[in-house]
Amino acid sequence: LQDLRKNFSRKTLNALVICAGNSRQQFKPGVPGVQWKNGAMGNARWTGVPLSELLAAAGVKDGAFAVSFNGLDHPPFEKTPDFVKSLPIDRAMDGEVMVAYEMNGAPIPHDHGFPVRLVVPGWMATYWIKQVSQISVKSKPLDHFWMNPAYRVPREETPPYESFKSQERSDTKPVTEIAVNSLITYPVANQ
Repeated sequence: LQDLRKNFSRKTLNALVICAGNSRQQFKPGVPGVQWKNGAMGNARWTGVPLSELLAAAGVKDGAFAVSFNGLDHPPFEKTPDFVKSLPIDRAMDGEVMVAYEMNGAPIPHDHGFPVRLVVPGWMATYWIKQVSQISVKSKPLDHFWMNPAYRVPREETPPYESFKSQERSDTKPVTEIAVNSLITYPVANQ
C-alpha cells in the first residue's frame, strides 16, 4: 500500500458504482439474484493509481488478452466459486481504470473494499473488485463462472471491446457498461 502511494502517480476522479442487479426485479425476462428495486448504487470521489501504470511497471508482454482480479473475500458456501473477474486488456490499459486506496479523501472503509479496490468508471460494479489481492495478466479469456455463465445479458449488440467478443454467445454477452438510467429522489429533512 505504501508503494502504491509513494512510487506511482496519484489520480482522483468521481465515479458512480452501480450493481448489475440494480432494478433487477423489473428485468424482462426475470433473472435470479437479489430482487433489487431501486438503489444498489453510489457515487464517490476515488483516489489511487492508474492500473495502466501498475501493468506497465510489471512489464505486460505482447499477446496479453485480459487482466483478472481476485480479492481477499471468500465464497459464502463451499460449492460457490471464488469471485474472480477480468477486464479486456484494452480497457485495463486505457488510463481510466484505477486501483484506489482512498474514497472521499479518506482510506477506503472496509465495507467498500479496504485496503484497495478496483475502480472501473462507466462499468457495472461486478468489475469493481474489493480488497484486491491478486492481479494477473492472461493470454486468453478468463474461463470462470463469474464471467460465463454469470453476469450476462441478452445479446443485442457487440460489446465495444474486441477481447470480449470471444466471450459472446449466440444468446448472451457479458455485462459491461452502465446503461443510462434515472432515479428521482427527494431530500429527507435534517439528513
